[in-house]
Amino acid sequence: MRAEQLSTFIDPEFEKPTHECGIGMIYTFRPTSKKDNLLAIGHALQHRGQNGAGIVTSSMNEPSTGIGLLDKAISEEKTQLLDSPSHWAMIHLRYGTSGGYSD
Repeated sequence: MRAEQLSTFIDPEFEKPTHECGIGMIYTFRPTSKKDNLLAIGHALQHRGQNGAGIVTSSMNEPSTGIGLLDKAISEEKTQLLDSPSHWAMIHLRYGTSGGYSD
């Protein structure tokens, strides 16, 4: 499919993001620590989400989440989980458009 054809599938109302969450991900072929880089991405995206944050890596059993700005939502203890070597790591910064802080 050519670019001209793709443009017919784009709804102009949704062509650009409005106020939505910030999401960042790092992937490496070799398992490495992702702590410094993922937190740098999180701070760079902080303006995209101010209600809460979550982190998860391929070496974690479950995501780690919290309410508030990044430094409050993800404690130092939780960020230590990012020191474990992993193939990928993801951070999500919530910008609430519906529901409350606990949703």
